[in-house]
Amino acid sequence: MARRHQPKDSRAAFGRGVVFGIGGAVIGMALYAGLVILSHGIVFGYFSFAVGYIVGKAMMMGSKRIGGRRYQITAVILTYLAVSATIVPVLGFQYLLERHPKTAQEQLQDEQREFEQESGRPSASAPKPTSHVGVVILTLLAWGLTSPLRNVLESPGWGLLGLVILYIGLQIAWKITQGRPALDVEGPFGVSAPKLV
Repeated sequence: MARRHQPKDSRAAFGRGVVFGIGGAVIGMALYAGLVILSHGIVFGYFSFAVGYIVGKAMMMGSKRIGGRRYQITAVILTYLAVSATIVPVLGFQYLLERHPKTAQEQLQDEQREFEQESGRPSASAPKPTSHVGVVILTLLAWGLTSPLRNVLESPGWGLLGLVILYIGLQIAWKITQGRPALDVEGPFGVSAPKLV
């Protein structure tokens, strides 16, 4: 029996696959977000197919074509995260377009002047404005991760269609990362002449 030599799964191969898969998820999310931004908010759900493909291929490239169950599960998770979290860069871009034209320095100076007028204390003792960017990003991520299910509740017809499209994208990532079974070749076999009756 002869077995075709194939690379074996290892922790290093899986690690490379995950790193490449994360890269693929980021690229897929960026492309999806860019498409939504360029189309002025029109969401192309079918792009989930492309994200699943990119994530799956990236993982297989990183693992050097090794696949299996843990690769499949990771690819599905990364694809779901990339598709559902696309809302974060889209809303971030919209926020940058619509925000107040003042710079952060000008806003800080205005807040310090208001503090001086209200409290009578010099601006040196004015409280420093705190940044809530982390809270905003986490809120957007939570909102994005739950958006497929919320879409079903808000608009059952379109929401279910969106879930089906997302499911197909996840299936693409799953199938690409399934790997290939080892090929067994048995032999050699002797060749004998057919018996004549």
